[in-house]
Amino acid sequence: MSVLRAIRLLGGVARACELGDAGFGPGALRAAVAHGDVVRPRKGWYVDPRLGPEAIAAVRVGGSLACLSAAGHHGLWLRNRPPLHVEVPADSARLRTPRDRRLRLAQSADRDAVVVHWSGSTTRGIQSVPDCLVSMASCAPKADFFAAMESAILSRVLPASARADVVSRIPGRLRRVAIRTGAESESGTESLLKLAMIERRIPFRQQVPIDGVGRVDFVIGERLIVEADSREYHSDAYRDRRRDAEASIAGYRTLRFMYGQVVHELSHCLMALEASIARGDHRA
Repeated sequence: MSVLRAIRLLGGVARACELGDAGFGPGALRAAVAHGDVVRPRKGWYVDPRLGPEAIAAVRVGGSLACLSAAGHHGLWLRNRPPLHVEVPADSARLRTPRDRRLRLAQSADRDAVVVHWSGSTTRGIQSVPDCLVSMASCAPKADFFAAMESAILSRVLPASARADVVSRIPGRLRRVAIRTGAESESGTESLLKLAMIERRIPFRQQVPIDGVGRVDFVIGERLIVEADSREYHSDAYRDRRRDAEASIAGYRTLRFMYGQVVHELSHCLMALEASIARGDHRA
């Protein structure tokens, strides 16, 4: 068995003493690093390169990739690229910078580029999807947590049993919205708008099929369609406007919000939505 194989059996991150117990002495470890088979991010620790540069940087700091950084690694929706989030044991000392194991984090300019989560956890490498969502519940804005959880459900990296576990471990103030998460939102933009309508007590139906139009993001009442365009899936403006025209022919009114509006001007979107409802645009 190779050093790399032994590290992978230990979850992708291993201490030198563990590899020694597996029969690999200092010479074998030096050779594995020299050949590029494994990475030694800090003294006494060896990592599978497949974990990626952010996870390796987290080990170099002294912990594991966590919270928003782990969510990004798992492909969950994030509003922006976050700083490096690292979970470290509560008794950790001598944390290093993510770029240089010789520099102490507390004494480096890099300290503002790392968010440290002190924990009793012994997770190695990268937090699991449930664990990073639980971390996000206490660290990220509520809407970002909600959107990340919905993207985890949609992509099936968070099964139903694990979803219940996440809900049971997050602060009580978030449980009411967490139980409203589902697989209907096909983008973070939809999730943000969905949560905003839940909190404004605006009843809606989601992913509604309409003859001649197709499936629309939301329908309010009988006749008001609300579309939340994402960066990824709504690049065909002609197709979108043709759908809106077909919806109008069928007797619907459409409100369409772009990604930037929902992410950066959500209150303005809600003002437009509530004004439309006040006029009765949702009624037949």
